[in-house]
Amino acid sequence: MKKTTLIAVAAFAVLLAIVLATRETQVNEGVLKLTLPVVDGSKVTRIELSGGQSATLTREADHWTVADPKSPEKTYPADDMMVKTALTQLEKLKATEFVTSKAEKQTELEVDAAKGLHVKLSGITPALDVVIGKANRDGVFVREPNASAVFVAPAFNRSTLDKNVTGWRKKSVTTFAAADVKELRVAPAGAEPFTLTRAESGLTLAPLPKDFRFDAAAADRLLTQLATLNAQDFGTPPASADVLTVFTATTKDGKTVTLRLAKKLPAGTAPLSIEGDPETYLLPGWTADALAKGLEGLRDLRLTTAEPSKIESLTITTAKGKTAVKRDGTQWKLLEPKTPPAGVELDLTTALGVATRLANLRAAKVATGVDDAKAGLTKPKATVELGLEGGGKQTLRFGADASTGQAYVKGSADALLYELPVFERNNLDKGVELFKKPAPMPSGNVAGLEQLPPEIRQQLEAQLRQRGAH
Repeated sequence: MKKTTLIAVAAFAVLLAIVLATRETQVNEGVLKLTLPVVDGSKVTRIELSGGQSATLTREADHWTVADPKSPEKTYPADDMMVKTALTQLEKLKATEFVTSKAEKQTELEVDAAKGLHVKLSGITPALDVVIGKANRDGVFVREPNASAVFVAPAFNRSTLDKNVTGWRKKSVTTFAAADVKELRVAPAGAEPFTLTRAESGLTLAPLPKDFRFDAAAADRLLTQLATLNAQDFGTPPASADVLTVFTATTKDGKTVTLRLAKKLPAGTAPLSIEGDPETYLLPGWTADALAKGLEGLRDLRLTTAEPSKIESLTITTAKGKTAVKRDGTQWKLLEPKTPPAGVELDLTTALGVATRLANLRAAKVATGVDDAKAGLTKPKATVELGLEGGGKQTLRFGADASTGQAYVKGSADALLYELPVFERNNLDKGVELFKKPAPMPSGNVAGLEQLPPEIRQQLEAQLRQRGAH
């Protein structure tokens, strides 16, 4: 009996081995498969893109370069982070589900010669050679260049590779850190140059014009902008007559970098060149506008010098009446009007916030060629008085509309006349309703959030209701 059992067990083991050895072949018989090479991004030395986009990326000693395959001799520095991101995606590239072998489907799935992105990698064995098509709900469609069978490559983002030469080029412009700049000379066309110098107390301005309040924070922002510029595109050198501003930065180690910003082109971008760099960078228009402000961009436009923690009272006077609140310990009390208007529920915990906002109000620009009478300040349309600890006070006087569509204003920070948006003045007409208690949020769904995922919508609705309760 034992001998018969042993024979049966041995026979079963042999049969099991045969089943395991043949199972994969039997299951996949007649099913097309595509096994792509495993990509190790650290070993890739070359990426060739053709078809939908064309570019050749080459690994140099410590960076990547990019060239047009039609002009391989002309290379440009590539954005190393973009290349790293693309290689990370390629490391995940695997073909799974078979889709079709019909050649006429290639155009629809964008794996044809016109729209498909043909990707070839060198430096790995075996080399990767694949055509990547459009995205589907799982990833992208792929096929081998000389085959008609199309497969799905899940969790793959084609956009990391789908770039032309310009798209791959390194667009960071400057090569110094803002904190390393010890001096910045700014020479605007048609105006006197000025210099920012880093001292122990921070940045200083020289020469300092009369009646000019220097904003050191704005100077820091200017340096940060210059140190972190990114081009939108590349262009041709501008004419010297078109140069608006020349920036010369000197770093702590004695390095000097000179940048020339030219006026904007019809397309809205602005050329920027760097001395010693043959490239001309095209900056976004908003970046160029920020850099071209000159000295006025460094002016402190605050209208008062009041410290919010020192504010003890706030009085607002307009043609519609007077509103006054005063702090009593940690609480704020309404002085005028004696009682709120009918149906208006106040929340005086907001009084300090309102006062702080007014104390920190900034003008848009200095108004020139206008006196107080013409600006409507002899009979202001609105006034704000901030009472401070120790009996001091700061004031704001809001006048008539300026020809620019803004409103005239004068504060206690200096004797200059400024302009600011009209709504800042008109908002004061709310009077006591500036401290009105917000209406509670509805308990049901908040309009406009219906398209969000339920859990996100519920969180936002809860936050909005909580704000309304305060």
